[in-house]
Amino acid sequence: MTGPENERLARVETQVDDMKKKVDAMYDAFVQAKGARWVIISLWIGIGAAIANIKVLLAALGVKFGG
Repeated sequence: MTGPENERLARVETQVDDMKKKVDAMYDAFVQAKGARWVIISLWIGIGAAIANIKVLLAALGVKFGG
């Protein structure tokens, strides 16, 4: 290979390495977002269950709810 071909090959290799780093970063962000989604869903389920249990407890104590 000649000098210009070697330079072009080195440039392409650098670009491929940069793209690999970007894809890895995007994958990491996607995995974190996916995990965060499940944390948020779990929290909402937990909060809903806690509110339902408080309402049942208050009703057992004789508190009347309108509606």
